[in-house]
Amino acid sequence: MAFKSSRGRDLGKEVATLQSSNIGQGIGGGGGGASAGPGIVATGGTKTTSNGYTYHEFKSPGTFAVTSFNPNPFSTEFISALIIGGGGGASGNRGGGGGAGAFRMEHMIPVTDSYSQSVTIGAGGAANSPPGPGKGAPSSLGSFIAGGGGRGSSQPPGSPNPGPGGSGGGGNGNGGSQPAGTADNPIYGNNGGAGFENNGSFGGGGGGAGGAGGQGVAGTRAGNGGAGKNDVLIPTDFGVNGYFAGGGGGGASVPGPARATGNGAGGSGGGGQGGSEQPGAPPTRYATAGTANTGSGGGGDYDGGAAGGSGIVIVFYKV
Repeated sequence: MAFKSSRGRDLGKEVATLQSSNIGQGIGGGGGGASAGPGIVATGGTKTTSNGYTYHEFKSPGTFAVTSFNPNPFSTEFISALIIGGGGGASGNRGGGGGAGAFRMEHMIPVTDSYSQSVTIGAGGAANSPPGPGKGAPSSLGSFIAGGGGRGSSQPPGSPNPGPGGSGGGGNGNGGSQPAGTADNPIYGNNGGAGFENNGSFGGGGGGAGGAGGQGVAGTRAGNGGAGKNDVLIPTDFGVNGYFAGGGGGGASVPGPARATGNGAGGSGGGGQGGSEQPGAPPTRYATAGTANTGSGGGGDYDGGAAGGSGIVIVFYKV
């Protein structure tokens, strides 16, 4: 008869635990998703559970803290985080749209039962703040940072040069073709669109996390904001139907009835629409701000311009 020691029986139980745990899934077969196993207990933000994950949504600054693992057969677990910077502001004077904040998704962040990190939420860039619209502010989870979106440009006086950022701001529609702002890191965002002046002035759209801003089209319309972006692990309850970081539409100055259709549309995920407002000369459309807590850019305008939307941080892990 074969003999098994108590140590042998214990070792067999440990191997079975390893085989059934989520650690193998997180490292080899988890498809890049959050890999924390059952039992993480954490605080911070607004906490919800959906589709097998627990989400901590931060719309304002706070602290994400792991308080315990239950059960805890190992000393380390893993979390994921979506971090989006504040969207860029836009301007009048045939302004380009504001660029979206950086869209940064991080997986396999190791945590212990004493893990605690501060969360910052980037403000959206202001509209028309001297010497021009403002760049969005960064959002962060500890050392993980997502930069703010680039400002849209306007004709002088103001900010003739569009700003770089998570996604770049759109170029203004003044004096021929005007360049657009660039993305700081193409992994997290896209460039803005160029503005153009010919038979009217047409600002470019701000870049979005899912696509570049559209270019102004001579005699037709301002550029649309670049598309926002979603992630398969983020439910549609968050952001705008699950999308974030859309670029702001460009502003236009175009004669007559065409003014009603000359503005650029905001990018999906909350980008502000551009305006074609000209005081005392209807029909007009007015620029709108990027949607709050999506990191989307504000819309450019002929006269006013609009602010970018604030950023957001969502930390999540398997239930």
